[in-house]
Amino acid sequence: MRLTLEQQQIIIKTFSSIFKKNSALFLYGSRVDDKKKGGDIDLLIITDDEEEKKIAMGKKLDFIVTLKLELGDQKIDCLILSKSELNTHLFYQTIKDEMVMLHRLLPNP
Repeated sequence: MRLTLEQQQIIIKTFSSIFKKNSALFLYGSRVDDKKKGGDIDLLIITDDEEEKKIAMGKKLDFIVTLKLELGDQKIDCLILSKSELNTHLFYQTIKDEMVMLHRLLPNP
């Protein structure tokens, strides 16, 4: 994975502070492959259900802006899907075998 430990920590901390619960964060794309160079940071957030997805979509811009402030101005892509979409979402089907989980937020007790 071509993210430094510091970059990983910043991404996880930002994700945790903005999204709070019921979602998982994955890295996919060229940053997963140690042999590739350059590339943007491709992130996928999977929510437990459609309602959580709607909430997450409302927070997406805040997430990306905060990451850019913390990591520096670089290209960051963020896709948000609910679990119910995974079997039919064609792009997800192309990335699912390469993606790496960065963090999982559980429901509040």
